[in-house]
Amino acid sequence: SALATLSAGGGWDMPETVYSGVMRATQLNWRTGLRKVAIVLGDAPPLDPEPFTGYTASSVAAVAYAVDPVEIYGVDVGLLASREFTELVTASGGAIYQANGGNVADSFVTALQSSLSKPFVWLQGPYIGRVGSTLTLDARASYSMDSEIVRYEWDFDGDGTYDAITADPMVAHRFMTEALGVVGVRVTDA
Repeated sequence: SALATLSAGGGWDMPETVYSGVMRATQLNWRTGLRKVAIVLGDAPPLDPEPFTGYTASSVAAVAYAVDPVEIYGVDVGLLASREFTELVTASGGAIYQANGGNVADSFVTALQSSLSKPFVWLQGPYIGRVGSTLTLDARASYSMDSEIVRYEWDFDGDGTYDAITADPMVAHRFMTEALGVVGVRVTDA
């Protein structure tokens, strides 16, 4: 019932600093090992880049990815769903829902249901090793509510491009250069 009272509108000072709000959300004290979702309720597109922070869709997406990741969803009550915001949401694995008819609460619920219907991936860690040594990365804590996980895609250097695909939740990888960042894994269920 509290969500049903929410709305956004007025001002007409478009575009706005949407990315600063998303960045603030990524900096929350998130617990590890849990699904992370940020829902943006808005009526205006983002400034891209933002004038004081320099944030862009791609820079915010990179931070959201590094936070384990954070899925970003939009509830659009106006003009939030610009090309730039759609790029950010898509990169994070989220979606945008239109709520122009007063269905803000329904859109929040739909966003959360969408996130919860996806498989959950958990890459254990942190990992520490020497350059040139092989590390075994472990995603066995990943699960799907609806079926079994059939594919693991591994991003060894945190650039958002997946470098290897396995059917096994563990993979050995030799790091030939120092890596001080994020290793990612994406799962697909049956």
